[in-house]
Amino acid sequence: MLKEEKYKLISEKEDIIGINEEIESESNENRIIVSYRNRGLYHYSPIGEKEEGEIYRPYDKLNPAHRYLICENRNSGAKELSFLSQLENPFLKKTSIILREYQNVNSCFIDKENTIWVETYGSGLKKYYHNKITKFSEIKQGLNDPNIRFIIKDSKNRIWLGTQTNVTKFENGKFTSILEATNHKSLIKIRAIVEDDYGRIWFGSESGLFYLQGNSIYQYEIFTKELEKPIKAVYSMDKFKDALYVSEGKKIRRINLLNINEQTRIDYNDEKTREVFWRIVQSLDEKNLYLQSSERILKLNKDNNKFITLFKKDRYIKDNNKLNKIQVFLPISEKHFLIGDDKLVIDKDDVITFVLTKENELPDGQIVSILPYRNAKNKKEPEGYWIGTSKGLVHYIEGKKAVLYNKNDGLAGDFCNFNSSAADEDYAYIGTSEGLSIVPHNTEIKNDKIPNVYFTKIKINKEAPSYDFPKNELEHHQNTIQLDAASLSLVTFGEQ
Repeated sequence: MLKEEKYKLISEKEDIIGINEEIESESNENRIIVSYRNRGLYHYSPIGEKEEGEIYRPYDKLNPAHRYLICENRNSGAKELSFLSQLENPFLKKTSIILREYQNVNSCFIDKENTIWVETYGSGLKKYYHNKITKFSEIKQGLNDPNIRFIIKDSKNRIWLGTQTNVTKFENGKFTSILEATNHKSLIKIRAIVEDDYGRIWFGSESGLFYLQGNSIYQYEIFTKELEKPIKAVYSMDKFKDALYVSEGKKIRRINLLNINEQTRIDYNDEKTREVFWRIVQSLDEKNLYLQSSERILKLNKDNNKFITLFKKDRYIKDNNKLNKIQVFLPISEKHFLIGDDKLVIDKDDVITFVLTKENELPDGQIVSILPYRNAKNKKEPEGYWIGTSKGLVHYIEGKKAVLYNKNDGLAGDFCNFNSSAADEDYAYIGTSEGLSIVPHNTEIKNDKIPNVYFTKIKINKEAPSYDFPKNELEHHQNTIQLDAASLSLVTFGEQ
């Protein structure tokens, strides 16, 4: 027989979003943890008395961060609880996912691979890995200018950010801004950053060419009889062999990295008065160097050190698809390219494939960057690509469905800047107009199936609910109807 005095009604009309038990007390009695949508997280004794302690988190209307979902994890052999914040504050315990965009979360659990599954009301089933998108977009985080125009990761694992107003170094979780060179010339509107093999970092900007040597940044002001003036503005640059190739828009220079006082002018064929070359880029296999305008791609002839036209934009016309211009260009090897504008094209072994279009997984905007990544250094071909657009970031792996990420998924901003991206084996570093995003290559799998929605319950006025749905006509006094519905969305029909 149960003793009535052992039990107590804790709450009758509160909106409870999670409940679990935890064994922590000296008496080894089960204690109850209850999460309320608008009251916070409470710890109760076995007889329903509220207990003070680490878990007790009252809800504060002025700072409504204490809204938690209880997530159970039994992977360690012992029962362990994590607490997911439904707002922007981190968890109380080990897990580190922030559900900033999903306010209506019903339940969650952690599977044996430490993947978090979250059930939401209105947003379907969400699957999260341990990794998450990290963003830096505020001055209080140390990032003085969030408009990031270019990114590289150097051989010392430092992240260099070129912004509208300075050069910023990100090292050991700390940002350091550099505003000017030793001659007090400001570093503004950084367009390119390159590390050479001799300990220098080069910065190409609207105010000229600069390089870091030791702890100081110097402006490169050298010129020759052939090149009568120093570099005033840099559009793009890249290292190839033992030289740095710099585009000033219509003029191309080659700087000898063994002796930076030596420089020569590089010619190109079919010169056009209004043509501007906004990108110089080395192929991923490091065997060739290419020059890009909006109309054509040129390849460096290593015998005469001259750029020769390789192909023009009208190469990419197939069926009803064509490129309006060459916005971005990524050479993998001599016979393997990716080209983008408002579509993504793969040109491999002279076979042209339009893989992403507005009608097929690409947002309604322009492609502004194509970032390849490898999960292992010995792989020759990229594992996948991050496609920066003006309306979000697309994760693309050949043969798989592309996934779009935007601010709702934790990106610093939706507008990715032109060629402002870098990658290592684990992360992509994406520069946007609103800050830096660090994105793990293995991250959340988002829903790509539109789920079927099923009505589960109907309630008319204050009558008893019905779980059957015959065809009925409402009477004049039946003026209130409540419908409950449920749905389940999967990544594929064969996988959860």
